[in-house]
Amino acid sequence: MIISLIVFILKGILMKIPFAILGLSLIPQRWTNAITKKDIPFFIEQVLRLLVSAAVLFFAIDIMLLDLTAAAFFSSFAIILGLILIIDSRMYMYSASESSRTRRNRRGNEAAKQPKTPWNVHFNSLMGVLLIAAWVIMLFYPLTFAADLHGLAKVDKKKSWKKFKI
Repeated sequence: MIISLIVFILKGILMKIPFAILGLSLIPQRWTNAITKKDIPFFIEQVLRLLVSAAVLFFAIDIMLLDLTAAAFFSSFAIILGLILIIDSRMYMYSASESSRTRRNRRGNEAAKQPKTPWNVHFNSLMGVLLIAAWVIMLFYPLTFAADLHGLAKVDKKKSWKKFKI
């Protein structure tokens, strides 16, 4: 019984790996910098992100989510993907600003020239913010129009109080 449960979990996680690619860094500059510098911690981070994304997808889809429609996927994963995009962009911007400083500028208070951030990094941040904003709107939209939805069902009201004789 326990072995079948472990097999179910491992099979579920392995089946979600193609979809877990969205959990990887989507900024090409991070990949090219890591490849040219042979940055092993970056690749370890990406493998861990892939495995954690696959586990989260397995848990959310196979365990928690019963409704497998596009709206259910969006309401479950839009905030996660939005946060991944924003955090990934900020990580790139932080690492680019740290690597551009010289040793002399780190010690002194001299203003270091900040490198220009590529447009796709800002685009990732913008897409993350838009996904989170769409998720919030989708979360609160039904609450704002509840009065309009009340009148959709046409019901005839009748008084049918019958007196029962004992």
